[in-house]
Amino acid sequence: MAKILTISELAWPEGGGAELATYLILKMLSKRLDITLVTSTEKPHPIPDVKIYTTPLLKPGNRVTNLMRHAKLIQEEWFRQLIKSADIIYITGSALLVAKLAKRYGKTVILHAHNYTPVKYSGVKYIYEEGTDPLTEIKYAIHHELYHHQSLIRALGVFPLYPLFKYTTNLIKYVDKIICVSRRQAEIFTQYNPAIRDRIEVVYNPLPPELLDAKIEKELDETPTFLYVGGDSYIKGFHVLLQAINQIGKRGIRAKFMLIGKYGRDALNAIKHLEAKYPTIEIKVFGRTSHSEVMKLHRITWALTFPSISEEPLPYAVVEAVALGTIPIASRVGGVPEIVGKDGVRYLFSPQNVEEFTSKIAKVIMLHPSNVVKIGFFLRKNLLTKSSKETNDITKVFS
Repeated sequence: MAKILTISELAWPEGGGAELATYLILKMLSKRLDITLVTSTEKPHPIPDVKIYTTPLLKPGNRVTNLMRHAKLIQEEWFRQLIKSADIIYITGSALLVAKLAKRYGKTVILHAHNYTPVKYSGVKYIYEEGTDPLTEIKYAIHHELYHHQSLIRALGVFPLYPLFKYTTNLIKYVDKIICVSRRQAEIFTQYNPAIRDRIEVVYNPLPPELLDAKIEKELDETPTFLYVGGDSYIKGFHVLLQAINQIGKRGIRAKFMLIGKYGRDALNAIKHLEAKYPTIEIKVFGRTSHSEVMKLHRITWALTFPSISEEPLPYAVVEAVALGTIPIASRVGGVPEIVGKDGVRYLFSPQNVEEFTSKIAKVIMLHPSNVVKIGFFLRKNLLTKSSKETNDITKVFS
């Protein structure tokens, strides 16, 4: 039985979609392989027959602290022994320094890329980025720090930290296989590093069993209700959502919006302003909400709104929406078109195009609730068919 050593900075239930995917994959692989997991999460969700080691040296931090911690980790004797005893090193995050050590011991290294960190300074690919040269990369790295993190200090740090970024991206040469979670992500990876083209395999993330086996029961209210889960994040397109709600309000259309995530003072003031301005609009802010509670909200949700402005590899918010029979009104970015399929693309819109976004929302509002349910169930059926055919490919990568 092959021994797999998994290196994951965080482990489910800590983290997000990437950690959930890793949990599901390890659960699947543990049925036929000997799995060991090393993570910083102190209380990860247990997986039968998977040995788990925890270390603060994998705790996510900034670019400098990450590299320092990873450099210390690979000097730890207990960790080196784990590397030596494994057949395959499976890295699911940014700890690529481990790959360098693994190759010294002649091990096979597999990187599972859930974002663009191996090729992008910020780990994010904005839809309006043009060019892959260093000056363009620096320009959008600064843009990311200013608009997403809203930090001038972080923006000023891009210049001195850029050489460190180039060093870490060069570590990908020690990786034997790279798993991308969508065809679009693989395409972007090869744009930035053509040399890795032949090492990339596209494998879609698995669906949680509770979604595969879920009994979908929609209870739609007469008032069209929309769900948004991105908080006030610039990347997730919160500013685009506000503009679309404003347009819906101007038209005098009755609609309800449920907002999940973290919202600052400015965002909350903007929400209050819209509600006061348009009596037909109701906005309920749930704030940070557990994953299970968000799943329950889909029961009363007509459509998910997902106005992201980045090339998201395979956003779980959209995957879960479709799996739960919720129509996704989403930006045509990253792996989203691959999730919704040819029948769901009619609800996608061009990123940052508020008019098109608004028209898609209005299109759903015009539907009868029974038709909303039928469309959602049809999209779910297509996703489940696609999932059963393709996600099992993950086991082949380790063979």
